[in-house]
Parts: sequence; C-alpha cells; structure tokens
Amino acid sequence: MAKGLKRIAAVVMAAVMLFAMLPYGLAADTKQGGRTVRVAYPIQAGLSERDENGNYSGYTYEYLQEVAQYTGWQYEFVEVPGDIDNSLTTLLDMLQKGEVDLMGGMLFSEEMNSLYDYSGHSYGTVKTVLQVPHNQPDSIVIDAQQEQQLTVAVYGKSVQRRQELEEYAKINLLHVSYVECETEDELIDAVLSGRADAMINTSLNAMPGMRTIAEFAPKPFYFVLSKQAEPGLMQELNAAIMSIQQIDPYFTISLQEKYFTPKNEDLLLTDEEEQYIRTTGAIRVAVRTDEPPFQYRNAEDGSTTGLAPALLQYIGEQTGLTFELVPVSTESGLMELARDGKVDMVAGMTYNYTLARENGVSMTHAYASSQYVLLMRQDWDGSMEGKTLAVPEGTLHSFAYDGKTQFYDSFEDCIRAVSKGEADFTYADGYAAQYYLNQSALGNLRMVPQTDEPREICFGVAMPGHKQLLSIMNKALLVIPEEELRAMVYRNTVTYRRTTLWSFMKEHPAESVLFVMLFCGLIVALLGFNLVQRVRSEKKNALELKKRLQIYQLTQEYFFEYDNATQTLLVSNPNDTGDGESEALLRYDYRTSASSTWSQEDRDKFRSFLEEGKDGTHELRMAGIDGQQHWLRIVQQALRDEAGKPVGMIGKINVIDEEKREKDLLRQRAERDGLTGVFHAAAVRQLVGEYLSEMPDGQHGALLLLDVDHFKEVNDNYGHLQGDEALQQVAAMLQRSFRDCDVVGRSGGDEFVVYMHRLKHRDALRQKCALLTREAHDIVMPDGASLTISLGASLTNSGQSFNEVYTEADKALYAAKAAGRDCYRLSDEEK
Repeated sequence: MAKGLKRIAAVVMAAVMLFAMLPYGLAADTKQGGRTVRVAYPIQAGLSERDENGNYSGYTYEYLQEVAQYTGWQYEFVEVPGDIDNSLTTLLDMLQKGEVDLMGGMLFSEEMNSLYDYSGHSYGTVKTVLQVPHNQPDSIVIDAQQEQQLTVAVYGKSVQRRQELEEYAKINLLHVSYVECETEDELIDAVLSGRADAMINTSLNAMPGMRTIAEFAPKPFYFVLSKQAEPGLMQELNAAIMSIQQIDPYFTISLQEKYFTPKNEDLLLTDEEEQYIRTTGAIRVAVRTDEPPFQYRNAEDGSTTGLAPALLQYIGEQTGLTFELVPVSTESGLMELARDGKVDMVAGMTYNYTLARENGVSMTHAYASSQYVLLMRQDWDGSMEGKTLAVPEGTLHSFAYDGKTQFYDSFEDCIRAVSKGEADFTYADGYAAQYYLNQSALGNLRMVPQTDEPREICFGVAMPGHKQLLSIMNKALLVIPEEELRAMVYRNTVTYRRTTLWSFMKEHPAESVLFVMLFCGLIVALLGFNLVQRVRSEKKNALELKKRLQIYQLTQEYFFEYDNATQTLLVSNPNDTGDGESEALLRYDYRTSASSTWSQEDRDKFRSFLEEGKDGTHELRMAGIDGQQHWLRIVQQALRDEAGKPVGMIGKINVIDEEKREKDLLRQRAERDGLTGVFHAAAVRQLVGEYLSEMPDGQHGALLLLDVDHFKEVNDNYGHLQGDEALQQVAAMLQRSFRDCDVVGRSGGDEFVVYMHRLKHRDALRQKCALLTREAHDIVMPDGASLTISLGASLTNSGQSFNEVYTEADKALYAAKAAGRDCYRLSDEEK
C-alpha cells in the first residue's frame, strides 16, 4: 500500500514540476548557525534547478531562501541519481523514513496526507493552460456566448488535463477534438504545422515561442514534511509562509513571472492592427511644452523634445505609425484637446483611472514611474510652520498642505521661486527634480524623497477612438528593450551643469573674492619659485643626463627617449654587456633611417605615436627593436617646453606577447561551449550578427540549425555519458565540414547552429545539408545504431537581422522534423 502511495506521489509531483533535468549527488549549505533543514531536491526545470557550476535556482529554491529570512534556517539540499520518476520515488521514500525533512511542489491528496504532513499554507498555484505560438497574433478568442470548434494537441496519457479541459469546454461552449502526441516536440509541431489550433500545457512549464490564451483548473501546491521531522519545524514553516504572503503578496507572482513567463521581445501585430497602420494618417498627439524632462520646447531650436517625443519617434520607427506633435502649454489644456476630439492622443499623462474617466481617454501602459520629492533650499531647517508652498497654475495634481500656497505659471517658475526665497518649498516627481537640480543656477536646492504613491506616466488615447491604436501602443511599449528605455530616460533627465567663472562668482561672491586673492598670491609665489628652480635646473641638466644614461645601462628593461626636433629615438638595450653609450643604447634616426631594422611603415607609425605626446600607458602591435612583430606596452611621459608644447618623450617599453596570448586564450574559452568546444549560443549570436551587419549587397550566407533526432532516447538508452560523447562527435563532424571563416556553435541541448560565410549559390547549401545528414550516420551508438539529424537552413541576405534568419531556419527545421526526421529542408522549401 505504501509503495503504491509513493508511486502516486511521484505522479502528483511530476504533474506540478514538469520536464526534469539531470539529477546528481549530494550538496549541502555549510553555513553555521540556526536549524539545518534537509531538503529533498529533485532537479526540475523552473522549480528546483542547478547549473553546471553547482549554483541553485528556481521557484522552490528562492521561496525556501525567503522562508530562511524569517526562520534563520540553513539548508542541506539532497539529490539522488536516476530519471525523474525514480528520483522522486527515492526522495519520497527518504522523506517517509525521516532521512530528509522537507520537500516542495506537492499537490494535496488524502492518500499522501496519511504519509506526510502538508504545510498549512500553499506557496504557489499551477494552472492548466491552452497555448498558441507567439508569432500568430491573430489568435483564438474564446467567447463563452457562442459555440466554437477547437482542435487541441495533448499528451496521449494526460487523462487529468483532458478532463479539466472538458470541464472548461462545457462552460465556454467549446467542442474539442484532440491531436494525440507523445513528446513535447510533437505538441509544438502540431500547432506550428496547423494540425492543432492550440496545445495543452501547465503554467509551470515555460515553453519559448508560445503564449497562453486560456487558464483553468488552478491547483495549489505545498511543502510536505516528514512525520519524523523535528518538533516546531512545521510551525516555523507555516509562520514564515504567512509572513511572506502578508508582507509581500506579490512575491509568488514575481517568482512565477521570473521562472515560468517567457518574455516576448518581438512586436507582433494582428491583421487588423497592420491594416490600421497602413490606412490611418498622422496621429495627432498633444504634448506639453513646459514639462521637462518628459516633454518640453528646446530653447535652442524651438523643437518639442523630451522622453515622450523620443518614445513616439521610437514607436513610429518600429510600427510605421506617424505622429504629429501638437504643442500645449498647460496640463489642463492637454486634457481639453482630448475631450474636444482635437487630438488622437495626449503625451505625458499621469496614470490615474479617475483622471482618465473624467477626460474621456484610455490609458496605455505606464512607460515611466517616479517617486515624488520635496524641493527646498539648502539652508531650510525643515519646519513647515508658516512656510509657503509653490504650485503650478492649472495643475491637476493635489498637494496636501494646510499652510500658504502661492501659484506660478509653470513648475520651473515654482522651483526658481524656491531657489530665490520667494517660496519655501514645492513638490515634483523625481525625474523633473533631477533635471532642474543639474542646472547651475539651482545648485542651492536639495530634495527629500516622499512616501506618497509614485507618479506613473503614460499616453492617453482619446475616446471614442480606435482600439487598434491603444493595442499597438501597448504592444510597442511592452517590447521596448530595458536598456533602450533607460537610455532615453537618461538622455532626457540628466543635464550637465555648465559652471562658468561668472556663475560661480555670482552664486558665491565672498568665497570668490577670497579665492581670487589667494590665487593671485599663489601665482606670484609660483613665479618666484619657478625662477629660482629654473636656474638650479639648468645646472643639474648635464649631470642628470649622465646619470640617466648610466641607469639605462644598468637596468634590464627597455627605456627610451625621443627628441621631436632631431627625430632621434634612443632605446636602452638590457642585453648589452658593454659600458659605453654607443653600446648601451640603440639609436634610431628617423630622418636618415640610420641603424634601424624597422620597416618604413613601422618607423612612421611609432614616430607619429611619439609625436602625439599622449601621456600614460598604451598598447601597440608592431615591430620591436629586434625587428620582429610584438605586442608592446608603452608607458610614457611627454617633455614640454615653457609654452607647453611637446618637445620629446621619455618612457619604458615592455614586451607583452605572453600576456596577450593568455588573454586571447581566456577570451576564446569564454566563447566556447564547455562540452563540445564549439561556440556557445551567445557567441554565435554576436558573431553571426556581425557577419550580417557587414554583409554587402548582393552577397549571401546561410544559417543552418540541426537537432539530433530522438536525443532523449540516446540519453535514456545509453546513458548521459554516451549522450555527451555523441554531441561531441556531432560537433567534431561540423568543425571538419566547414571552413575557419564559418561559425559552428551549440545553441543548447542537442541543437547546433552553423553560419556559412559568403555562400556562392543555393546548390552548394543543398549539397552541404545532404552531406551532413549522410555523415551523421557515421556516428554509431554502442549497439550499432546510427545517429540521425534533422536540419533546417535559410539563405541570408544583406540587411537581415539574426532573429530573422534564425526564425526562417527554425521553421525549416520543424518542417524537416515533420517530414519524418533524418532529412533537411530549406526555408523556402519547407513543405
């Protein structure tokens, strides 16, 4: 009976934590102090993971670390070898015997409750979901008011999920038919090929390239404890989970998004949205002229600039929309134009439902969020009694203050009034405050962060308007890269203070007078000191020259002196055993090339470098004084005359060939996949991206994607060591088959990627693909079975991006798999 319940437990847990990865031995947290809890740790994608360096991660792992913040627990993570079913059964048996204390990711059942103690609170929820490809924006919309036919790809043995789907279908008038699949690849292929409208999955199985259109049958999952666990362990766990849920209700949501919600980086538009872009004219956008850094008029050329115009320009480039900016001087005027239907959108709107409803606009997603700050003079003591608050005229924001309020035309006028002492303080969002505080005239102000809700900024779409416009704007805002958005914010928020002598004296008159007096006195003293030192220096120059030549003679390093006027370079020779200047120094005369073993190109290169007079450390690759090519590190200091003009250079030369070789070796290792020795995915993306960006018109290349057919069966039948050897043989085959200028890499798992540089014609690509599929048969397993591959390829043209050619090759790869594997397909010959 107990053995049967453990088998049920393994199935229950596998339903929550899908697609396990490689299990391993035993690992423990060696930190001292607090209770040590032994955690059963099956390696599960997304929930409990461990990378090749032994670093743990995953939903359950992070949740346990958060529990430790409240309990002080230390953890010993216990892993066992074997496939996922065997490792789960073994760990559950260990939990029942008390050999481990705790395990996560368990759905509740009465049978399991008799063997283990469930935590009083769940720590997450798993849902059954229907998913469609990301690149199909015109997706299914489930309407519970009308009957619909739906073909769903599903695992043949997923009885429970099928029952859940049937219940959901009854409620939503769906008539469901099924496409039976045995693997994850078959599920994906079914929806990509159109054999199924959607595929069934769970919310805890993040599948790249897929997005969810329906969620149902939510099921909480729990931690379970051994009934032999130490007293008090369950009480501490329940108290910690309750604290986490009360203090940060969004903690589980953020973990869910981090590990199970793949980010969509592509802008995917529906047919209706693309039609709207093609047919609509310029979108009129009301933009403030006095609200930096979000939107304002440029004083130099009169153009409207700021974060909002920058975003509109970026969105226009990405979508094809055209925006016409309508300048407005006040926030109330902004909303008036929207209410009267004179504009299609407003920019820089505060994200507020009441404000949107009152002014008849729909809000896009917020594109900026900033905490409010209080701005005051540096000398203010902080007392609010009797103080005056400066507020912009016509503002739609409410500032809670019972004292005196003074209104000004703009927010800038409010800040300047505070700076001059006409008002005592004002409020602003952090971006605007930072923008103004970077101006030198306002350097006497300081800001204090407030605890109010932050101000969120969005675009408003006038109603009644086009729902397509709102949808396009939201999609465009959501896929803007974080680094691009940060760059826009930085460019429009950070202004550099131009501090001049006049502005400094105006702001600090007393200090300026004292500084001028001290400066003049210092100049007089320096002139006198310089006169005395100059006389002494001239007497020492001859002696110093002799000493320097003797030091150069004794040192075991290369030192040099260069004279601009005579174009003569003297280099010390550490290998010289003589005792005269002619023997200790190598003399190079650039005017006559006397005694020089350098080529004319290297002589000119080094002379130009020396005459630039750049102090510091520099690295050059050129011929050394031995006439051989070396990497040289040059540390130099310019010699200048009284006018500051370079007249020569002194310095030291080190040969750093070995250091450069070590750096190159480390760089190459960092770009390589640890198992196969070919480039890893990030290096491939960079190298191929560079090839594509530099590809001239009329030239072609090719991107090839290949998968080892049924590789999971290789691991299952022969073991992971044999699977690794098979991957190494595939990588070796690819390296033999392509040129040094081509890029061979492994994108992950059993997938490899090859970029062919400067492909002459399509037939050469077809021949190469056919050759690879044949040569893969030469890779033989221990039982004599041959390895096979599926291959997809796409020709590349000038102007294409990596993502474009990768998507084309990927589609061709799926076509090859759909054709029965052990074959290839080109992107324009997918069927």
